[in-house]
Amino acid sequence: MLKPNRELVRAGVFNKIRDLAFASIITEAFMNGLPFDHTELSDASEAALCEYSKAVCESIGGAKALESAIAVTAQGPKRTLLSDMLRICNESASTVAARVVQESKDFTNNSSMEELIADAGFTKKEYNKFSKDADNLDLDRIGEIIKNKVVEILKEEQANHERIDQMNIDLAEIVNKTNSDHDEAIQKQQPVPDEDDSLNMNDSDQDGVDDSVESDNGTNDLGTGNRPEDTAESDTDIASDDDEEDPFSDASVKKASEGYLGLLNMKTEDLRHQSFFSTLQTAALESLLYKEDCESLDPDMINCDRLMNLTTQYSLPCMHKEKSAMEALAELASIKSADVQSKSNKHVNTAMEAAMVEATTVYTMLESLNTMNLIQVKPNDVRVAIESFSYMPMRIENDKKSANKFLRNLNKQITSESFTNYNLPTCVNKLNELETVSHMLHTCVESVDTSALKVIDARIDALNQKKAALESYTYTSKAETFEMRRKKNAGIAECNRIASMTNRVGPQAFEIVFEQSNDPNSFDVTIKRGNGNNVHSFITMESISGDMTKNLRDCIMESKLNDGKIPDIYMNKNDGTGARILIK
Repeated sequence: MLKPNRELVRAGVFNKIRDLAFASIITEAFMNGLPFDHTELSDASEAALCEYSKAVCESIGGAKALESAIAVTAQGPKRTLLSDMLRICNESASTVAARVVQESKDFTNNSSMEELIADAGFTKKEYNKFSKDADNLDLDRIGEIIKNKVVEILKEEQANHERIDQMNIDLAEIVNKTNSDHDEAIQKQQPVPDEDDSLNMNDSDQDGVDDSVESDNGTNDLGTGNRPEDTAESDTDIASDDDEEDPFSDASVKKASEGYLGLLNMKTEDLRHQSFFSTLQTAALESLLYKEDCESLDPDMINCDRLMNLTTQYSLPCMHKEKSAMEALAELASIKSADVQSKSNKHVNTAMEAAMVEATTVYTMLESLNTMNLIQVKPNDVRVAIESFSYMPMRIENDKKSANKFLRNLNKQITSESFTNYNLPTCVNKLNELETVSHMLHTCVESVDTSALKVIDARIDALNQKKAALESYTYTSKAETFEMRRKKNAGIAECNRIASMTNRVGPQAFEIVFEQSNDPNSFDVTIKRGNGNNVHSFITMESISGDMTKNLRDCIMESKLNDGKIPDIYMNKNDGTGARILIK
């Protein structure tokens, strides 16, 4: 086996640690910017917040986002901050990378490049140095700036909803009075009063919104991003922090709940307030009411998946991620039955409280990235986010179209494909794929392509019969020669090395993939991790028989890779078919 290339090891460790340092800095600023005390949350919820922050950092490109931001940021405090952040991340990563390479002077066949990178991390001394350098960035002060922006938005949201509620009350009174006067005039056979005299509304309530994202104090923030029909500001000035009611008090949550809940039931002709924050709030609430059992919902329990869905599907265009057909099908499968939704509606205040926490968390993350200029938000971006929002029923219909197209294609593939020549691993692999789809379809309460479901279930039944027949077949191998055993032992040793790497990765490893390289006796190996930070390696094998797939499977079954703790093992064939075979 070739010794790992030192420069490749250095580069791999450098990139890993730099991204880790970047995520740590952003997480610190984000957590400090939350307008609620995250230290009072459960350990699981606080871990979910950290996981969410790391996922967002990865989605914007990790530490490379710093380089991109510096390139578009003018000279000033923000550019200085970004440059300092990049310098600290680079210095920390360089220190760790140099140590890892220095400690690995005596490379052995058991120390692969992938192992060295996967095992790389801060020592206590290195982390303390990084933490001290990061403290010089004054992340507490940055967090306070972010928090103040978020709190002001929450105050403005509350004021706008109270104003709109009062306008709707006034409008209802005017309409009722007009109707009453109309009825009285008919009875007396007198002329009806001119509507212009009765419906006298302040023109300021119909004004548009300034597209600028500059706040009154000159700092850049996301703002509310109100629709044109909203007013630019409240009729009354917002009081100071000492006089203003805490936006996260029970009373404030109740007021906000009533305001946002009304959005779901308003008629199109009603006056309403719709902003960027309320869009996030409405999306979070809808998702909870449709997909969660709100009867048992804990509003203080943070869920990373829900936060990422809110961020990538409902927030700013720069954060948007296109949904795949399988993801659309999974979305449909996650929607609860009408009975569960009905129960959830009875616990809407609980759902509203959880939705406020989720919307506030996502908004804080976006404001954190925006404040540090890691994303460049233009007024039109906020406007697009608001105007592109569609309520859950429309999204469900779009998901149905995407899922049904996928199911029609799968239907055609199944009916045109023969499985007569399937071997056992191929059969098992195909079964796993189809059973996943079938399970989602059977749990889905929304209407989907039933003809596809029938075809899928029929193929599953046929494959199960094929699998049973293959499992009953006993293979008797030829007697091994000394040379064959020597070659196999060498292959087993290679497999044991991969098993050792997998054990180092730990419980995050969920699958191992072998892929034939251009060299027929060489396989690229990927140990897949739940966080997407996969570990890569390779093995070489001497040909024992003409079938390298069989050679690999035999070595795996006699190696430590056959241990019960090792995840599923697949092989991707490099023969143009793209076939994926389950080995173990």
